[in-house]
Amino acid sequence: MQIDPAVRKSIFRDVSLSLFIYALPVALMYLSFSIKGYKPWQDPLSAGTTGFLHHWSDYGISCFILLLGVVEFLSGLYDRDRWDGNERLTDLVCFAFPLLVVRPFVTYFGLKLLPVVLPGLKNTFSWVPFWWGFLVICVADDLTQYWYHRLHHQIPWLWRFHRTHHSAAYMGMSMASRQNAFYTIFFSQIFYLRSI
Repeated sequence: MQIDPAVRKSIFRDVSLSLFIYALPVALMYLSFSIKGYKPWQDPLSAGTTGFLHHWSDYGISCFILLLGVVEFLSGLYDRDRWDGNERLTDLVCFAFPLLVVRPFVTYFGLKLLPVVLPGLKNTFSWVPFWWGFLVICVADDLTQYWYHRLHHQIPWLWRFHRTHHSAAYMGMSMASRQNAFYTIFFSQIFYLRSI
């Protein structure tokens, strides 16, 4: 399965724009530090401040998705004729698998492996102010999702892992987590958000 040359060209063109967008919040952060004469790496933040972001990425987003799904269901936005028992089971498994299997596995081994593989890098970025770190992670997270999703649509052999997401006969919040297990396991956010 070959990638269409026009698609390949557009991917390479758009990657350069994305690299600029990835770097922009980091460049703006350093520019603001330079203007203020501020050197936060000399006075790191407390663990409590940086811990808030960890808890939000671990629980806040999942709770928000679950709450939004419940609101959609209760307000009748799901086509109940199409959302049968098999569809519900598929959605439930696709929602629970990353939360109950993949995340704990990656987190456990990340916590065990990273200190061995990268000793001395603990709290390397603890000096980054919360809101700048939040902005950098939001941009990086959004672009990473965008590219992962886009490549699964444009590269034929990757589509096999993504088509589960498009297999339902209805639209709702549960579609966001309706993914093939391989798509979920190799989703880069699972790894980089655990390592922050």
